[in-house]
Amino acid sequence: TYSDFEFIIIDNESKDKSGTVADRYAAEDERIKVLHIAEGSIGHGRNIGIAHANGEYITFVDDDDIAYPNLLKFLCDILEKTGSDISICGANENTGDRLLPHCCTNEMKILTPQEAVSCLLERRTIRAGLPLKLFKKTLFADNPIPEDGKYEDIKITYKLLACAKRIVQYGLPQYEIIRHEDNNTSYAGNEKLISALQLDEYLKAISERTRYLTDRYPELYSLARYSEWSYMLSMCEKIADNHLQDCQKQYEYMLNVLKENLNELSESEYIQEFEKDRIIKIFGGRLYA
Repeated sequence: TYSDFEFIIIDNESKDKSGTVADRYAAEDERIKVLHIAEGSIGHGRNIGIAHANGEYITFVDDDDIAYPNLLKFLCDILEKTGSDISICGANENTGDRLLPHCCTNEMKILTPQEAVSCLLERRTIRAGLPLKLFKKTLFADNPIPEDGKYEDIKITYKLLACAKRIVQYGLPQYEIIRHEDNNTSYAGNEKLISALQLDEYLKAISERTRYLTDRYPELYSLARYSEWSYMLSMCEKIADNHLQDCQKQYEYMLNVLKENLNELSESEYIQEFEKDRIIKIFGGRLYA
């Protein structure tokens, strides 16, 4: 429903005929540009796309997801209406047998950077994934997307939110996230696919996030620490429940961190009842160490 766009397709040395198909569409529509690059990380591909973009705004559509017809118009309209630097919509999460709401809300909210970062840390209405968001391109000048590792969004989204002057969020679903075992985040749908490499990258990124955000917003210190420990608590339970032997080193590390901070975590104003149950489950002797 929004026709004035530039569609940059990054062919990251695809092994099927995706590049050929994309080239055919580019020949038929001058709004489409295809860039064939050597195989690299997701972050590398995103940065190349940003560098070649001529527009004022940037959004991302992952290759295995679906953009609904109103996505661009919706995100542009609320961004320009509110004078924001970032606009955020909701999504449907397709698990194969059902659609689940993902960051869906029924009202439009204008957020300060600190408020948006708080929502991200609480993981309720804003998640780290770069899709669902429209960014002013200028935000990437000082915040290039990390090109190391597989999970670039966990390392950059909080910085983009923190550097924006204003963020608008209206969580009506304009996008569909497809969950399957070849996803980069396949562990979200199948806990048995959690890997040591994924845990190492996440743990490092979340620790860096805590330092960055507490330096910028000292008042978020408790929330940032809680968010980091909440992730560890969740992963410890999943590793133990699924007997993930390859993740024992990470399990022991997280368990020790949680032990050292157990009182503060248990008394946190942000802790949820199900997390209190997790603490009892993990430290009450019912999970193997």
